[in-house]
Amino acid sequence: MLGIEIQHHTYAITFGQQLYIQQILQRFGMEQSRSVSISIDPKSQLPKATDDELPVDQNLYQQMIGALMYLVTCTHPDLAFCVSYLSQFSSRPLDIHHTAMKRVFWYISGTCSYVLVYPRSGSVKLEGFSDTSFANCLDTRRSYTGYVF
Repeated sequence: MLGIEIQHHTYAITFGQQLYIQQILQRFGMEQSRSVSISIDPKSQLPKATDDELPVDQNLYQQMIGALMYLVTCTHPDLAFCVSYLSQFSSRPLDIHHTAMKRVFWYISGTCSYVLVYPRSGSVKLEGFSDTSFANCLDTRRSYTGYVF
């Protein structure tokens, strides 16, 4: 489990990736960035690039997506929606997509100390949450749906 910090406490076991987050912030030149409380603007609707629009560095954009995907699969499920949403534009990212990506990095700079906590005692209660947006995609009019248990 590369880059995952596991700590044993009397009350719980915690999983975090603070060092990994600091490394990727430094890798992409965002270690001194401001922090925001929300990873992606809930009202943002990002369109796909048209043929006449000039894309930004696709390789850099895809590297940023990959770095965030590792966080999602290990210790930061809170980033799942925004990483999934922004990865749709990785074949031809525009400046607005790159700006939205920077916002996610601003978010993780302020939440790098967050950890997953698995308590040692008490009952485990299965909870499920889901949400959807009706025809929210500007290009296809498809809905976005997500769930977590």
